[in-house]
Amino acid sequence: MKRYGNSAVLVCSVLIWIGIALPQESKFDEGERYFKERNYSKAIGVFKEILDRPGWDEISYKSALRLGQCYLALDDYENARQFFNVASEGKEEIAVEARIGIAVSYIGEKNYDAAIDTLSEVIIQYMEDKLL
Repeated sequence: MKRYGNSAVLVCSVLIWIGIALPQESKFDEGERYFKERNYSKAIGVFKEILDRPGWDEISYKSALRLGQCYLALDDYENARQFFNVASEGKEEIAVEARIGIAVSYIGEKNYDAAIDTLSEVIIQYMEDKLL
């Protein structure tokens, strides 16, 4: 009986994961559609909804990156940096894009020294990386 009990737990865990992950991917695709349409207020709502769910994964960091880009497009540099900082904790490619977004937000504020410092850090950190 224990053997079947462990299998049942595993099956339930997988089904719960699928039930959580698939809707989040669908939700992310919805946000992407709004983002590409330049409907930033709707995209922001969708991406924030993703970030409000418990647990963090790659979609969370991608959503934070998109939120930074949405706020950047709206010239809201402070909020853009806030979400770019969150996204910079994600995987390598997302982190690089987020750090560049931080620099661009500084350029938008005409804070060129901070932009240069941020870009210099990115270049030094990823000098041998093919992402740049």
